[in-house]
Amino acid sequence: MSNVLSLPFDQYQRYRLVADVLERLRQGEQPLRILDVGGRTGVLREFLEHDDITLVDMEASDERGLVLGDGCQLPFRDESFDVVACFDTLEHIRPARRKKFVRELWRVTGKWAVIAGPYRTGRVEAAEKTLERFMSKKLGIEHRYLREHIEYRLPQRREVEQQLFDLGGQVASLGHGNLDRWLACMCMSMYMDSDAHLRPLARSFFKFYNRSLYDSDHAAPVYRHVIVAAFGGAEAPDVEGLFAAPRAPEGTLGKITDLGLKLAGFDRAKGEWEKDRKRLVTARSELTERLAEHGTSLKEIAAERQSQEQVISTLRGDLAGHKETVAQARAELKEQRAALKRAVAERKAGAKESSQAIKVLEKDLKEHGRTLVAREAEATAARGDFAQLESESLAAEAQAAEAIATLEADLAEHRTSLTELGGELDAARSAQVLLEEQLREGEAQAAAAVGALEQDLGEHQASLAERDAALEQALAAFGELEAEAASQVAEQSKVEAELKGELEEHEAALGELAAELEKALASYGELEAERESEAADQEALAESLAAEASRARGDFKAAEEEALSAREQQAEVVAALEADLLEHRNTVEALEEEAGALRVAQGELEDDLARQASESAEVALALEADLSEHGAALEALSAETEEARGAHAQMEELLETERGQQGEVVAALEADLAEHNAEAKGLRKELKRAVKAHGKLEQELLSQGEQQAEVVAALEADLEGHRTATEVLEGELTAARADYGELEEAYEKLEGDRGSEREQQAEVVAALETDLAGHRERLAEVELDLAGHKKSLKERDGLAETLRGELAAHRQQTEDLRGEAQALRDNMEQLGTSVAAYQENQTQLERALAATGEEAQAIQAELRAALAEVQRLAREVAARDGVIDTQAAALADRWGNLKRALGAGRGETAGSASSAEED
Repeated sequence: MSNVLSLPFDQYQRYRLVADVLERLRQGEQPLRILDVGGRTGVLREFLEHDDITLVDMEASDERGLVLGDGCQLPFRDESFDVVACFDTLEHIRPARRKKFVRELWRVTGKWAVIAGPYRTGRVEAAEKTLERFMSKKLGIEHRYLREHIEYRLPQRREVEQQLFDLGGQVASLGHGNLDRWLACMCMSMYMDSDAHLRPLARSFFKFYNRSLYDSDHAAPVYRHVIVAAFGGAEAPDVEGLFAAPRAPEGTLGKITDLGLKLAGFDRAKGEWEKDRKRLVTARSELTERLAEHGTSLKEIAAERQSQEQVISTLRGDLAGHKETVAQARAELKEQRAALKRAVAERKAGAKESSQAIKVLEKDLKEHGRTLVAREAEATAARGDFAQLESESLAAEAQAAEAIATLEADLAEHRTSLTELGGELDAARSAQVLLEEQLREGEAQAAAAVGALEQDLGEHQASLAERDAALEQALAAFGELEAEAASQVAEQSKVEAELKGELEEHEAALGELAAELEKALASYGELEAERESEAADQEALAESLAAEASRARGDFKAAEEEALSAREQQAEVVAALEADLLEHRNTVEALEEEAGALRVAQGELEDDLARQASESAEVALALEADLSEHGAALEALSAETEEARGAHAQMEELLETERGQQGEVVAALEADLAEHNAEAKGLRKELKRAVKAHGKLEQELLSQGEQQAEVVAALEADLEGHRTATEVLEGELTAARADYGELEEAYEKLEGDRGSEREQQAEVVAALETDLAGHRERLAEVELDLAGHKKSLKERDGLAETLRGELAAHRQQTEDLRGEAQALRDNMEQLGTSVAAYQENQTQLERALAATGEEAQAIQAELRAALAEVQRLAREVAARDGVIDTQAAALADRWGNLKRALGAGRGETAGSASSAEED
């Protein structure tokens, strides 16, 4: 029985009531065979451990031996059990099936049927509707079973008793659970069950009620009745002495009242806590969003850093390529210079050889003149033969056109052999042009290298601008940290204001409690007056009913004397009147019982009022003591607030000082940046043709990466600071939850709560000091960055000097190349003059050689050879003509076949088309 004391009081009521009744029905030590209809929870087994209990329900559970079945059609034989019982089940059955349900209980029981639950009265239905509104509007809970009570309406006890009586049973009813107390306890029970922190308190409340109030909680009006029907000669239960007197033990109601007041105070505090919780949840979500934004910023910075590293690697590759290209250009330039020198030397040697050859040719020309005179006679003799050959050649001229062209080409080759010196001269000119083109290409490559260097310099300046932007972002983040520190100071002042407001609210709540006590006393007086008026009304109603009954009797006697002839027809009317009279008498008895119960309740109320008056005096004294303690606590809090304000003022001064220092640092950085931009512009103008600047640019890019890494580290430190602030807020939220979870003891432990609040303030101050230390570290990092900037500027000065020297060397090399190019142009002009003279001599030699007879003989021999070749070609052409004729005949045959095939296909197509048209 000790375990069942932890059951909810409403569940304990119905099972304990039936268990006590069955103990009165037990005969000897023989266990009872009991059927629990709708008992899938198996709670009855905990009250009657030694009896044989069978469970039947329409819903499944883990209870052993559960039989699935409908209470309106039980799967058991007639009279299978000693007892058939149901607990708060009949009201969940639709009204049209309730009589069938009760009849099934009667069928399977052998001795007793027990039906426990609420039955319909106006006050019971009003109480259930009040409970349903409390659960739906206050707790936001839709109670399924309570909704079924309201939808189906509760069964009528008299109808159930009459049905059991008509089935042959001896019927007795027993009520339990004072209705007003049931409603109040149900509201408190549901409220405590809705909050996980209050459920242990609810279990303690259930144990208190089940142990201390159950035996006496049966004063009318009651919420629940148990109807017991005995069948087959079984004895009806003897319920005499089953309960204690219907008067609550001394001090029990006061504890329940105290619990109700504390729950009311807890509900008010919970409302405030919900507001604070929503505010903290909002703040946490905002911090989470900020943290996500910082994470996104870090990812973007990491992506930018990765892209910059890729750009740096690309620039390094470009730099290596530029270095290689410059080296190749220099080597090619050296080779071109050497080749140009060799070509000039060769051309000079060739010019000497040409002059010598010209002299030799002049000698040969004189000899050819003498030979020409000797051979003119031979030419005259050969003119006849030549005329004959000329006629033959004219006959074959049409066929030998290509051969003549070939001969002319051969003649051109012979002439080419005479113009080799002219070709060499042309080659010298083309070599000169080539050298000039190579020189221009070298200059273009140098210009491209300078342009690439200028582009690299522009990219470097862009990366410097990006680094400046990153620095500005870091400064902006620092400004955000300052704003967050200011917001934390504002939040601290807000916390102080909220503490003061909470103190004032506690004082107001104490005043409200005193006012509520006075209202409760007044409401008790009004309730007592209402009950006295209700008792008077009920007595007047009883008198009027008695008068109506006497008048009904007189009317009945008169009607009996007047209607002796119609006795059989009016027998039913008489029976109806007797039934109504019986109901009136029962009503009068019930009203008398209720009047007696009201008198008893009136006495209890008077005792409760006297006791509560004494308790109110004690509470007033305790409240005055608490008020004095609150005053002292308020003074202590005021002193601590002044101290906190002083600390805040000091922190604000420190923050202002740091802001001034940071402003100076920012101004210095901006000045350095301005100087850097000016120097960068100067370097941009001076380094247009620099070639060797990439090595040091790599160092600067590496230092840039290190600075960006430092910025990322600083941002990560800021993020860590935000995480620390989030952890502090979460700690505050946990502390707030703990404080609100202990609201049951809030009135006795107010000083302890104030101590925890001071600890929270100390934590906030510590968090602010931590942020201040982080700002100082950031300031030191910025100073280190400034020193690094100055060092990098010095390195750039040295780099600028080096680049200026290299630029001067490049300019000197360019001047040297231009001088060499001018000398080459002069040499080429001299070579051109020599070649022109050579070409003129060559022309004269060609004219002289054209008149020689040797050329005529050579031409004749060539003509003969050409004639033979033409004849051979004619034979080949004839053979090819035969092949062509054969192929043409074959093609003509194929073309004819194709035409015939096409003609046949067109005929078939036309025929099919005509047949298709006929179809």
